[in-house]
Amino acid sequence: MQTRSLPGLIIGIEEPELYQHSDRQRHLATTLQQLTERGIEGVGNIQVIYSTHSPLMIDYQGFNQLRIFRKTKVDGDKPKETKITLASLRIVAALVETAKELKEYSISDGSLQQRLISMTPWMNEGFFAKLVVIVEGIRDRALVYGYATFKGVDFDREGISVIPCSGKDHMAEAVSIFKSLEIPQYAIWDSDFDSAKGTGEGEDANRNIQRCYACTPESFPNKITDDFACVSPNLELEFKKEIGEANFSKTLQEYSEANQLGKGTYVMENPIHVSQLLSIFKNKGLESKTLQAIFGEDSNQIQEAIRIDRRFPRSAQGESSLRPGVGFASQKLFCRRAKTTGRGVGHLRLTITFPLASLYSMTQSSLSAFRSPALRTSLNSRMMAIPIVFQTSKECTSYHYGTIIND
Repeated sequence: MQTRSLPGLIIGIEEPELYQHSDRQRHLATTLQQLTERGIEGVGNIQVIYSTHSPLMIDYQGFNQLRIFRKTKVDGDKPKETKITLASLRIVAALVETAKELKEYSISDGSLQQRLISMTPWMNEGFFAKLVVIVEGIRDRALVYGYATFKGVDFDREGISVIPCSGKDHMAEAVSIFKSLEIPQYAIWDSDFDSAKGTGEGEDANRNIQRCYACTPESFPNKITDDFACVSPNLELEFKKEIGEANFSKTLQEYSEANQLGKGTYVMENPIHVSQLLSIFKNKGLESKTLQAIFGEDSNQIQEAIRIDRRFPRSAQGESSLRPGVGFASQKLFCRRAKTTGRGVGHLRLTITFPLASLYSMTQSSLSAFRSPALRTSLNSRMMAIPIVFQTSKECTSYHYGTIIND
């Protein structure tokens, strides 16, 4: 007697985070994941698909479940095409193996996911960003973010996320994840070189990160490039040295006492306080040359870089069409994203709906529907990119998606 297989179930949800508090969003995401893992009595394979704008609804450890939809300029004056970006555990593991000069397949899926546990939940925010600035810890984040605010650059408005990844030992994994999803990134980390001893800590990590950007690795680099900045001995110590340690300590103490902030050391963990301290230092004629070099010569050039990035289109090869007279070196954090993906500030956000009756397999033939001229011309090019989460039972071998509609 032939046994009938149990029917499968596909659950499609558009923006499930709506009207939910932050803790409820995390709980809902976990519940949906557990649903695909544990199943339901009387149902075979279960697949959950949802679109989201919330970093609380995704988990960086499950980056392989993400599908990011973007509108990209491909050919001249032709309409933009929809590009679906995804990354597998094996793709990221291969990038990490190359960075660390390990044998192929020496990093298993399980060991990679175990490594990711030590990273911070800030990683989730990076999947929504136009540019990710990867730093070691929260004090580095405060310095970078605070300096941007001090210079009048609104990272939130520009879609730039500054993400600490719990030390440079995890940076190769972070860079590899964002690279595999074609999210531009800029890495800032500490060389940790001790000039008195003639050596330092973290030599392997220094080399690994440099190999992520396909450059000849140095043991303890001290340089700023268009892809990364490695500061010796570390960013905060160099900042204090450039300001003057006596001036820094005195100003920090006065600022902390005036604002009743307790220990001054905690002030340097907050970007708002860092920005206000930078203004005080500026009034005293003091500024960090290292932060200047990372961001550019002055705030006018930074603002000009952003303005040009909005006005000038990307070419098919992804290079930025810059106006003469504005140096590329002063636009590291803003224009370098063109080198990676060829998309600028105005890429498309796709709102996905999932009526169960209209779901169908993501085969090559169905993908062609995304590229049809009629569909392309109907999409609003002013929208932004949005991740789509695919959660599925292990036995399910195909992915499904629904209909694209205008927001």
